[in-house]
Amino acid sequence: MTDKITTDSVHGYLVSLFAKAGKPSKKYMTDEERFGYLVRTGAQNFKRKALGLCGRSTVKSLDEIAELLVETKIAKNLEEARGIVPKIVEASKLREGAIHYNGIGFMLFEEVKSDNSPQVHYRIAAYIGKT
Repeated sequence: MTDKITTDSVHGYLVSLFAKAGKPSKKYMTDEERFGYLVRTGAQNFKRKALGLCGRSTVKSLDEIAELLVETKIAKNLEEARGIVPKIVEASKLREGAIHYNGIGFMLFEEVKSDNSPQVHYRIAAYIGKT
């Protein structure tokens, strides 16, 4: 994966990340179905850790999101996770960069700034509907 997220590469990058956090299924599935299931459950696992069961939006620091990425096994360590966050934010700017966590829900990440703090934070927001 190059450092630049493109429309062609964004979907593959995101699904490979969130599949790491997925829960294996005990059902009989094709390899494609199994991978899709891992991606959805991985994204749902991350969404629940970040936003809770019914949460819609949160703002977190880079370190807080990095900790969530490590906790959900999307990243191996904090250093790797800190490098992933800007890529997910860049991917979210593209239509294909929505992270689907069930049949109708998806998450987007965006950078937010405050006049009161020089530190950059990130908003994680959950939406229902089509991307």
